[in-house]
Amino acid sequence: MAAIKATASLALLLCAGVAQGAGNTPKPAACEPGPQARAATTPAQLQAALPDELARLPQCQDDSAWLAWAGWALNQLGRYTEAAQYLERALLLEPSPWATQMEYAIALAGSGDGLAAVELMHSLHQQAQLPPQLRQAISQQLARWSAAPVQAGWRQHWQLSARAGYDSNLLGAPDIASLTLTLPGYSVQLPLDASYARQGGSYGRTELGWSAERGPWQLAASVGGRAGANHQAGLAHAQWSVQYQGESHYAGASIGRLHSNAGTRFGVAGLSAGWQLPRWRAGCASRLGGEWQQRRLYSNPALSGHYGGLLLQHTCEASPAQGPQPLGLQAWQAGLRWGVDQPEDPGRAGGRQQQASVRLIAVGQGAGARQQWLLDAEAYAQADASGYNSLLQNNARRHIQRLALRAEYSWPLASLAEGWHIALGLEWQRQHASLVLFQQKSQGAYLALRSAW
Repeated sequence: MAAIKATASLALLLCAGVAQGAGNTPKPAACEPGPQARAATTPAQLQAALPDELARLPQCQDDSAWLAWAGWALNQLGRYTEAAQYLERALLLEPSPWATQMEYAIALAGSGDGLAAVELMHSLHQQAQLPPQLRQAISQQLARWSAAPVQAGWRQHWQLSARAGYDSNLLGAPDIASLTLTLPGYSVQLPLDASYARQGGSYGRTELGWSAERGPWQLAASVGGRAGANHQAGLAHAQWSVQYQGESHYAGASIGRLHSNAGTRFGVAGLSAGWQLPRWRAGCASRLGGEWQQRRLYSNPALSGHYGGLLLQHTCEASPAQGPQPLGLQAWQAGLRWGVDQPEDPGRAGGRQQQASVRLIAVGQGAGARQQWLLDAEAYAQADASGYNSLLQNNARRHIQRLALRAEYSWPLASLAEGWHIALGLEWQRQHASLVLFQQKSQGAYLALRSAW
């Protein structure tokens, strides 16, 4: 949906504060907008007054009225993404004001999330105590949004990320010091060279991402790399994808490549398609579909394969109209995958692989305005159809179970230009396997700097 401003009648109602819905809670004098801000009525005056007001964020981040004013001012200047962050914080502190909820809907629409904006406006329109003049203004705004033409051209976004951290297992080495080989009638235990042992070290990662939207079409691309204390830990990767998302179905294609200093050359090309399932709750969406991938390991073609499987995914975003959520939860996504990787080479060790994974991602509001926490957990399991190698546990079949966790907390970095965020994160992974050669473990921490525009 194109960036949408409030109509004149709705803007007047919002500026008036909507006494019927805003409540009578007094706000501290320290967080009253200053004289220059209160007198600002034109975009030029707001542009001049806003920097001094936003500098007061640390002491006013818990004042819902001040946050609502800042969101309103940013909306008037067309800075909808920033406005949404302030208004969302205001509604988490005080969910009831109708004026703030309508401003939040305008910010969502202006930043490209038209569906959420319309859902929020519809939710407000259904409230029995809504004053008649507000109900009429909302009806007019919804009619304008419904009749608004699709924005011409592509809406583009860029993201830049730089990360520095430490990983206890930079090369993904097995968690063993020796390997037992099974020969007919006896076994031999061989110590591994120190170069094969698990090695920790520091690393740096950078990534540049681009995305574009036009109607139901979405494009995305990213390039990045990693350099580590160990030269072999360095790698470079690139990915491109296109997706069509209709009302009841979706389809997509993607291509990715990875090159590492250790010699790995990997490429993947994939297709996906499926159905958008009927919504059972406002703010939630589900999809069910199929996936196919060609996984080509150029550095060792015998390990290449073709993957086919199913995906079930459910995504929810909390609406301010629902009031504060547990732990400040803003959005979450759960995904379930199951499929089979068929080898290109019939002699591939282990043969056909059954693979399954469950992933849960949750994002919530942090302690301060525009601060966020993130949790990302994934459980993965794999089972080979045949024995892996006659020298390993008498040709036993390989079974792998892996659990990976990531926790992150981010906040705006005020000393840099608007839009920059800093994040602290922790990562933890454990991989158990029936063959000790594939057991792994790692943990680490990182500091990241990100910007989006």
